[in-house]
Amino acid sequence: MGAVAKVYDEDPTEITFVYDWSVQIFQPVNGFNVFGDTETFCTNYRNASHEWMVHLYRTNFGVPSRPRIHLYLEQSRVVTTHPSPKECKFSFRLLEDDTYHGSVTAVRSVTTFSSMDSFRVPRDSQFVESLTQCFTNQSNSGKTIVITVDLLFSTESFNLGFSNWMSMVPAPPADITNDFRFKVLNSEGADFTIHCRDGDLKISKSALFLSSDYFRFLFTANDEGLMSKEQSVPDYNLESVRKVLVFMITGTFEMPDNLTPELARELIDITMHFKPLNRDALRNTIHRALCKLLVKDFLVLDKIVHFLVFAHEMNLSQLKLMCMSIIVYEHYKRFKQQYNEESPNADHRALHERLRRSGLLLTVSPLSRIDSIRRQSLKCRRVFRYGAQSNLNSFQMPRNSNDTMWSDLD
Repeated sequence: MGAVAKVYDEDPTEITFVYDWSVQIFQPVNGFNVFGDTETFCTNYRNASHEWMVHLYRTNFGVPSRPRIHLYLEQSRVVTTHPSPKECKFSFRLLEDDTYHGSVTAVRSVTTFSSMDSFRVPRDSQFVESLTQCFTNQSNSGKTIVITVDLLFSTESFNLGFSNWMSMVPAPPADITNDFRFKVLNSEGADFTIHCRDGDLKISKSALFLSSDYFRFLFTANDEGLMSKEQSVPDYNLESVRKVLVFMITGTFEMPDNLTPELARELIDITMHFKPLNRDALRNTIHRALCKLLVKDFLVLDKIVHFLVFAHEMNLSQLKLMCMSIIVYEHYKRFKQQYNEESPNADHRALHERLRRSGLLLTVSPLSRIDSIRRQSLKCRRVFRYGAQSNLNSFQMPRNSNDTMWSDLD
């Protein structure tokens, strides 16, 4: 399918994903039939990709039985943070026959996981009546009906703010002069030395005992630990160790200005080594900072791949999904050409091999997941709207000259 493209100086204000599902009509046997069918597709835009399942099923209830067609849409994966559609619309038409057609705005429905979006067709709507008649009319047997799903998003919703991330660590206050938490860090009461790769750090042994599972066990396991006055961590940088110790004791964390995947890995490794009481919160904080760093510059493929390998090996799911989404949306063809087992670039071959490996719990590899997102997203057409946003109460598929329809961006 080709792409119609126009050049604009501004970003689009809205994006509509359009998915067409062709379903062949079969008649029930002996007047009774309960059937169901499900199709999947993916909405992919810049750093966000989400898989959807659209369900169609028929029931016969009542005496005498009354056939009804039910149609609903739901996300197929629980995600940490995601853009939510402004509106969902279902429509249908019978091919080669103008008699049967209809459209309706779906309503949101409650799901088991509150973070997941779900939409359904109102059961008593005229749309359901028309759709049911189309499926149950014997003269339509063997014909094909096309069910269309339109999902309308504000493009601003893709600028993820990560506001719903839980257990985040605050930054240190501007003035710590009278803050009792930071007085423990003064060298006056320091009676324990941590030897780092590039220097020594003196700290209170009591503070370490109270704030770390690792040091609590170390100091109480035996008499030698109880009397110990030093610990060596030769693999870690002094400044990284200091930041983690400040977090352990004060519950605050100062994010490095020069954060990179390598530095993030060291900070997380130190955290896992020392086992502070609220270590998951620090991991989340670093994870969020990396996500923000990624979206600032997503046009450099090598950087995205670098982040993806790190996120995969460190099991940072949100960062990993964002990297894969950006690759599919912005760089897919170049990624496949440059990162493969036959690449003349040794570094690219090595990174490709690391991305072939499955993650925790035998999850699919990033390479397989990227191809899956690509296949599922190509099922949709994208329609971009520029300028004023549409009215939710009168949502229509835009067809004027200000619209840009895409099927492939790379």
